[in-house]
Amino acid sequence: MKHLLLFTITILFVSLKLVFAQESPKKEVEDEIRIIADENAEPEGGMEVFYGHIGENLKYPQKAKEEGIEGKVYVQFIVEKDGSFSEIKAIKGLHPDCDEEAIRIFTEYNENKNAPKWKSAKERGKPIRQKVVIPINFKIK
Repeated sequence: MKHLLLFTITILFVSLKLVFAQESPKKEVEDEIRIIADENAEPEGGMEVFYGHIGENLKYPQKAKEEGIEGKVYVQFIVEKDGSFSEIKAIKGLHPDCDEEAIRIFTEYNENKNAPKWKSAKERGKPIRQKVVIPINFKIK
């Protein structure tokens, strides 16, 4: 009887350990950042509306303009499950001032209540986090 009780307790302990061990990876997968999804993150109204808003608020850095610097800054960010941005950074820069302006415009966009919000990416119908890279064009008029 004593051995049966010890055996039962051991099985219960091992079972509980397996159950709790499986919860950690599941949480990790839920917070995983994806590059590709069933439905990719996108701005409400489409990219044209998004770029229109960016274009209206982008300030060409004076030093870069004086130096005749033109090109693209590639900005990487995470679109969170609620459509907000996090981890905004320039991954391929052009000029330090242009890079800073590109990051500023995304940060302000994220905080602007009037800016078109983003729809989060979805996997199997559920919102997920997605890494996005977008070019911001700097062209002197």
